[in-house]
Amino acid sequence: MGEDAVLDDLILLSHELGEEAIQFPFLGEGNLSVDCGDDTFWVKTSGSNIATIHHSSFSRVMYEVVRDSLVEENMRQSSGETF
Repeated sequence: MGEDAVLDDLILLSHELGEEAIQFPFLGEGNLSVDCGDDTFWVKTSGSNIATIHHSSFSRVMYEVVRDSLVEENMRQSSGETF
């Protein structure tokens, strides 16, 4: 499955879960993401409504960038460095 198909499926599922007729409870709508299988993932942007979500409501994120950022932050905290 291609990366666009993965996101398309997530959007379709989101629309289905967000239908008023289903009355599925969401508290603050939370996080919504999908792994692309290529060391990246799509994640829903803050404030997006799942019932009406679209492609521009997602950001593509690289796992490596997140891991490196977390390691760097942990090293800063361990050394007592502040912003």
